Amino acid sequence: MASNVASSSSSAASNPALAERQAKLRTALEHKSRGNTSFTQGDIKSALSSYHHAVLYLSGLEQRSILGLVGENSGKDGRPEDLSSDDESESEHKEGEGEKQLSIVYSNMAACYLKQNNYPRAIETADKSLKCDSRNVKAKFRKVQALRLSGDVYKAKAVLEDTIEGMKARKGKKEKEAVDDFERELKAVQKTIEAKEAAGRNKWKGFLGKNPKVFDVSGAAEASTITGDGVKGQEETDDDAAAAK
Repeated sequence: MASNVASSSSSAASNPALAERQAKLRTALEHKSRGNTSFTQGDIKSALSSYHHAVLYLSGLEQRSILGLVGENSGKDGRPEDLSSDDESESEHKEGEGEKQLSIVYSNMAACYLKQNNYPRAIETADKSLKCDSRNVKAKFRKVQALRLSGDVYKAKAVLEDTIEGMKARKGKKEKEAVDDFERELKAVQKTIEAKEAAGRNKWKGFLGKNPKVFDVSGAAEASTITGDGVKGQEETDDDAAAAK
């Protein structure tokens, strides 16, 4: 990436607009690099600040402008990713590289929010990452982690199953490793769902044990006059369920 930007310096010298865009891209990548360093040092607040600035600069560049800089014809989890490795193969500098870079920054922000237990923001930034690059595996993984940890286990399960099915269609070592990670996460989600459903069944058993005639036609009138204590018990169940989420 850096070599491609450097190769455009002669053109930039005679094109002020191109020079400005090149400077913005370089600044964005510098902010990204600082964010990565802060993340690995455990300074999540500083990492988020740097990633935010990187997003501002990357978002301010038109996709075609970025493609002109990188050459449009060339072309474990919880760690931040590099946006501009100099040893990347030229085949990887394909069309849409600018969006791909923005996707990685958003994905790194999702990792930061996971560290802060801010699951809504983790989901939001993971979604932004996937909007830029729908094949960003780490963004998908961070999204399902945030969904599970926030209690939205059924949605997490649906995303996991869909992702695993899609990745199994692609052959390769990286894909296989990713599938293994997603399947482990799916097992964790399924365990959470089983525990949640078992707790729900036990609550119903307790309720029916206290009110055995609640579903009997002959006992309908009696059930309809359940005292305030019975209503209170149902309210406690709802509160308990809400707290569990």
